[in-house]
Amino acid sequence: MNNKIFSIILGINSFSGGLLVPILSLLFLKKGLSLAEISIAIGTYSLSIIILELPTGIASDLLGRKKMFCLANISSIISSVIMLFCKGVISISLAMLFHGISRAVSSGSLDALYIDWNTNDEDSKEKLAKVMTNISLLETLGLALGSILGGVIPSLVKISNSVLGIYDLNIIIKIILTFIVFIMSCLFIKECDSSVKTESRSLINQVKSSIAIVKSNRLIIIIFISVFSTGFFLLTLETYWQPQLLSLLSNDILWIIGVVSGIYYGASIAGNVIAEKIIANNKISIQSVYIISRIALAIALVIMAMQKNFISFIIFYAIIYFSFGIFNISEGVIINSEVSNKSRATILSFNSLVLQIGSLVASFVISIIINHTTISIVWIISSFVILLPIIVFILKKQKIGS
Repeated sequence: MNNKIFSIILGINSFSGGLLVPILSLLFLKKGLSLAEISIAIGTYSLSIIILELPTGIASDLLGRKKMFCLANISSIISSVIMLFCKGVISISLAMLFHGISRAVSSGSLDALYIDWNTNDEDSKEKLAKVMTNISLLETLGLALGSILGGVIPSLVKISNSVLGIYDLNIIIKIILTFIVFIMSCLFIKECDSSVKTESRSLINQVKSSIAIVKSNRLIIIIFISVFSTGFFLLTLETYWQPQLLSLLSNDILWIIGVVSGIYYGASIAGNVIAEKIIANNKISIQSVYIISRIALAIALVIMAMQKNFISFIIFYAIIYFSFGIFNISEGVIINSEVSNKSRATILSFNSLVLQIGSLVASFVISIIINHTTISIVWIISSFVILLPIIVFILKKQKIGS
C-alpha cells in the first residue's frame, strides 16, 4: 500500500472528524435538545461503541480491514445526514448511534492495516514506535486543523447571513470529505496478506485466541487497567474544559474554543514526536517513559484544576495533552509489540472498548457527584484515578524494554 495515499486518507478522515469537535454540544442545543437530552445522545454513542467494539475488531481480523473501514465511512455519512436534516432527541440519538458504529468499526481497521504493512511480528520496538508516531501525527494534525476550522465556520456562516443553519456547513463539509475518503479507500487501499485470514479461523476461535492472549499476559492486563483510567480521565476533561474555560473569559467567544482545541492537538503532536525520539534513542526504557508521562499528566491536571487565569489554564491544558501524546505512543508500542498481526485488530478494538467503558463509568459517577462539588474537584479525582494503575505498574516491576 502506498504510504502517501494512506497518509492522505487518514489525514482527511481525521480532519473531517475535527470539524464537529468544537461545536457538537452547541449543535445539539440548536437541534432542540436539553442538557439532559445531550447526555442521552452521547450515552447512545458510548453504548453503541461498547457493544460493537470487540465484534467489529474480530470481524476486521477475519474479513479484512479495508471492508470494515469502508463500512465505517458509510455509517459516518448516515450519521451526518441525520444530524443535518433532523431535530429532537430521538433523531439525534439515532445519529449518534450510527456515529458510534462508525467509531467502533474504524478503530481496529485502518490503523491495524497500516501497522501490518509497515511492520512484522519480529520488528523492533523502535520501528514500531515510529509507525505508531506516524499514525498519531496524521490523526492528531487532522483533528487539530479540523477543530480550528470547525470553530471558525459558524462565525463565517453568521456573517454571511446564509440560509443555512449556523452549524450546517460544518456537517455538509464533513459529509463531502467522508465520501471522498470512502472513494479513495475503495480505489487505493489494499489488504495486507497477513491482515486477512490465511487459515480457517472461526469467530469463536478468534475470540478464544484473543482472550487467551490477554489472560496470559500480565503486562497487557496492567496496560488495560491504565486504559480504563484514561477513559475516565478523558471523559471528565473533555466534558468540562469548555465551560471551565468560558468561566475564565469575560466574553463567550466561540472561535477561542476552536483555537484552544487546535492548541491541545498541537501539544499532543509534540508529545508524539518526543516519545518517538526517546524510544529510538533507547536510553530510557519504554516502561519509564510510560510511567513518567502519566505521572506528569496527573500533576498537570491537579494544577490546571486550581487555575483562575485564562492563560495559565491553557498552558497546563497543553501540558496535559503533551504528556498524553507521550504516553499514548509508549502505550501503543507496548500493546502492539505483545500481539501478532493476526490478532492485532481484535486486541486494538478491545483496547478501545476498555477506554469506552472507563468513559461510561466516569459519566455515571460524575453525573452523581457534579451537583455536590466543582469541576476542579472532579479533575483532582480524575488525577488520582490516573495514578492508581501506575502504582500497580510500578509494584509489578514489569520490564518492557528488551
